[in-house]
Amino acid sequence: MSNQDLTDDEIRLYTYNEPLNDNYVYVYHLDAIDLESRLPLDVGRHDAGYGAGLGGLNRLPRELLIRVLLILDIPTLTAFRAVNKHTMKTVDSLYEYSMVTKYCPDILRAILALDARAYGLGRLFETLCKTPCRWCCEFGGLVHLYTCERTCESCSCYIMNTPVSIQEAARITKLPHDKVKGSYPSIRSLPGYYGYKRPDPEDMQVVQQRLLLFDSLTLHGGVAGKVKLVGPESISKLLPDDDEQDTRFMGLISAPYFEESRDGKKKHVANWGYYCAACRCQGRSVLQKFTRRGLVEHIQEDGQILWEKGNEIYDITSPAAAGSTPGNLREEGYRARHDDPHVEVDVGD
Repeated sequence: MSNQDLTDDEIRLYTYNEPLNDNYVYVYHLDAIDLESRLPLDVGRHDAGYGAGLGGLNRLPRELLIRVLLILDIPTLTAFRAVNKHTMKTVDSLYEYSMVTKYCPDILRAILALDARAYGLGRLFETLCKTPCRWCCEFGGLVHLYTCERTCESCSCYIMNTPVSIQEAARITKLPHDKVKGSYPSIRSLPGYYGYKRPDPEDMQVVQQRLLLFDSLTLHGGVAGKVKLVGPESISKLLPDDDEQDTRFMGLISAPYFEESRDGKKKHVANWGYYCAACRCQGRSVLQKFTRRGLVEHIQEDGQILWEKGNEIYDITSPAAAGSTPGNLREEGYRARHDDPHVEVDVGD
């Protein structure tokens, strides 16, 4: 293993891209919903000819027009795109839009389905170009669609950031309902099952109604400051008690991170992160996911990562790993949630 990076072969050997063990704590959030069927996108399905123009927006320099479009909340941007062929062509030409629709379209579908309006496409792309979890600074493989912030699976399960109804939001802020809706991040949830345990199919309680939910930490103006002092483990003490904690997962979805290609060209790589195969084999936490660089640091900080079988111990980080690591560990490293976790798109000159 290099001190700076892992080769593609080492990545395939040391990692896997989805939980494989029977004891894994399954997290049901928006990934468990068939968003493609519920909200198909029409990108690339129509004639991209210009037709009608942009009206008064034609007077704006293109650089300024792009900045305006990136600020618009995504439901509004989508409505603007649907005005005519010219607006469709303009939105489709945005680099940020092409990256999201090509490599993580379910995020766009989820934002539209939830009617999340607290941020624009520019903010979403910035979030996808970053990696730290809001709470613990480890890799955040999920995006919190209320506020467009990253979180990791562990923090999503154990930090009780439970959303609240509009009635509770109005009580907290002492504002009328219409003022609350226009001032604080909210979503309108989708029907489905949400939770962080593998349920018995007979006992699954599917949420049928669509709920208007508000991010509780944003509503508690003082909590954000207190969080820095008390730490995320104490956040639940500052929030209202709620037995229906599964509502926490109604605004979460898996997300890749965009980074520059390692070959130095003007390309971005969309990477979904990795689980450590050795941690799984040792019975350690399988909720933590790593970036490529984070995996190097994980191996360096933890020293030898060992895989034990009977009386034999294998060091998968040794130079002889390819020849000594048990075959089933190598096979697990090749299984992936995505056919190729490294996908590239050329930015152009």
